[in-house]
Amino acid sequence: MGNWCRLWTAFVTQVANGVVILDYVRTTLALLQLPRGLEERGTFDITVSQVTQEGLEEIHRANGGNVGGTTVNKEFWNLLCRVYGEDVVSRFRSEDPDDELRLEQSFEQTKKSVEMNDKRGDIHMPIPLALHTIFTAGKTIEKSDQQWKPKEFEGKIIVDLKKGKLQINRRVFENLFRTSFDEIYKSISELLSKQELSNLNAILMVGGFSDSPLLYEKMKAHIHIDHPNVQVLKPDQAISAVVKGAVYFGHDPKIFRKRVCRHTYGIKINMPFDRTLDPKGLLQTDENGVEYCKNRFSKHVSIGEKIKVGTFNQGKIYLPFRENQKSVSAPVYVSKDRNPRYADNSCAYLGSCKLDLSNLPMEEEEIEVSMKFGETELATVKAREVKTNKEIQAELYFLG
Repeated sequence: MGNWCRLWTAFVTQVANGVVILDYVRTTLALLQLPRGLEERGTFDITVSQVTQEGLEEIHRANGGNVGGTTVNKEFWNLLCRVYGEDVVSRFRSEDPDDELRLEQSFEQTKKSVEMNDKRGDIHMPIPLALHTIFTAGKTIEKSDQQWKPKEFEGKIIVDLKKGKLQINRRVFENLFRTSFDEIYKSISELLSKQELSNLNAILMVGGFSDSPLLYEKMKAHIHIDHPNVQVLKPDQAISAVVKGAVYFGHDPKIFRKRVCRHTYGIKINMPFDRTLDPKGLLQTDENGVEYCKNRFSKHVSIGEKIKVGTFNQGKIYLPFRENQKSVSAPVYVSKDRNPRYADNSCAYLGSCKLDLSNLPMEEEEIEVSMKFGETELATVKAREVKTNKEIQAELYFLG
């Protein structure tokens, strides 16, 4: 764990313009992960962790909306549709996928080169010949028309057909980021307003979208005004920070001592039937005529709950459904709801917990089942006879 603290200290030294901030070794840090536009997952995630000498303790986790770098890319394509026409752009994307990819890559590079308050003027982007060819098909283009200015933009966008470039006014280009930035900043502001996170004093931006100087500088400027005690930091290559973090994690998976549970975990069981709440379709009667409700969700851990990594949580007591039952295969489900009543379509099947009851004494009824969570998800289960405290063989089989 000391290695991580030294790495963190070195990182802060690097990004803070030579100022060593040793206090950050014990900081409360918000990790803002922003995928770039070409990545499949366009959402952003925020994880707040307390850095201690023993390791990282996750204290808050929030899944952001679908407004990462992908949103900026969508705004760019919408802009092209307004410039060239939706039919032209649609035809270009369907007929020339290679050029489409090259154009997106070019836009990614442009995003990484444009800085806030840059004095260089308009942004110039190369445009594939195929797009201009489709655009000019059937049109008579005079030499004087080689630079075309769409009326809608009042000269703020110029299509240079001869040079194959698109000239975009800086303000128009910056507006492509507006929706994404506003949503990200809204989530950050809500986070910083939480009383339980009042000690949060640093935001670390990682992921490809964080490599945009425009986004980074704008985030720093807004945070400095609204939350002057919070520093916004970013490694030199934010896009590779996630991969490097995964490598460090692989070498030291115990780096996280506590985590915030991503889901609600539970077991699908039968419970006494409640005629005022449970639907008749879930009614089940045993051989003694006792009414049960099937498909009930027996919760072990709630979403948002802080769990100690590598430690079994407090168990729950269960009874075999039938006498002389030799084994049990209990389905394990996860849910985004905090208190799901049923293991239904709103939940996801994770796997099964199999218990060997062949050596269970006849007089023994109660069985306690506990779950242990690893560094990222549910790791294993254990079970015991409540009266004798004798361990029961238990195995967890994951789906797939």
